[in-house]
Amino acid sequence: VTMLRMVVMLRVVEVLRIVVMLRVVETMRMVTMLRMVVMLRVVEVLRIVVMLRVVETMRMVTMLRIMAMLRMVAMLRIVVMLRMVVMLRIVVMLRMVVMLRIVVMLRMMAMLRIVVMLRMVVMLRIVVMLRMMAMLRIVVMLR
Repeated sequence: VTMLRMVVMLRVVEVLRIVVMLRVVETMRMVTMLRMVVMLRVVEVLRIVVMLRVVETMRMVTMLRIMAMLRMVAMLRIVVMLRMVVMLRIVVMLRMVVMLRIVVMLRMMAMLRIVVMLRMVVMLRIVVMLRMMAMLRIVVMLR
């Protein structure tokens, strides 16, 4: 009986040891896995940072190139624009003169029309008034 008890006890102890060992191994694995994940994340972040820096430097270089190009283009454009402006000014001035002449002519016409209209109205009023007066005189005379 004592032998059996001893054997059972040993087996129980062995099983417990194995369980504990497995747990320890599992926890170690978990820790290593977590470490690996963290490391991977750190590496990824660093990669992203490096990539961003590279992209930024590329952008800066391209920006500078673009700026230089734009300056060249702008200079050419300014020269062309100034020529165009001078040409346009001459054209605009001529147009303005013609437009002003037309406007003045139209204004004169409109003014004349208004004056004529007003004269006509006044004339009509005077005629109506005279007629009314004549009618009243006739009525008074008849009475």
